[in-house]
Amino acid sequence: MNYVNQSHEAELSPEKNENQVKSGIPGFGIQAHAYKKDSGSAKISVPVFDGLQMLNTDDIIKCVAHESYTEIVLLDGSNLMVSRLLKEYEDILSTFNFMRIHNSHLVNLRHVRKYIKGEGGYVVMCDGISCEVSRRKKAELLQRLTVVSL
Repeated sequence: MNYVNQSHEAELSPEKNENQVKSGIPGFGIQAHAYKKDSGSAKISVPVFDGLQMLNTDDIIKCVAHESYTEIVLLDGSNLMVSRLLKEYEDILSTFNFMRIHNSHLVNLRHVRKYIKGEGGYVVMCDGISCEVSRRKKAELLQRLTVVSL
């Protein structure tokens, strides 16, 4: 599969990607396909500048909020910047073992490698990047990590 591969620095600055993000096809939202694989994963369609990008939910490590944009971080090291709110992805992906651990982070629990204790603590993802956990979400995260179905 070929994903849109852009530099991480450009992803963090919506101004640099304004033409790409805002030229998405009007009316295209996030869609979860009706079929699931045996592993419990599914495909979602994500609006990108030239149409829709099909993503396997297992290939998504995390989604990060950047104001009204969402950065989707993928296993192959690529990122997608989409002009949709993180809440929209939370609504779709929560049934596929994703959890919103912070206002700005929605993570795939299958890709969490380690939880580090702290006030809220943080998780280390399979790509080596850590994500802060809010104090409010800590108990739920710890409970869900003990029962993650791999």
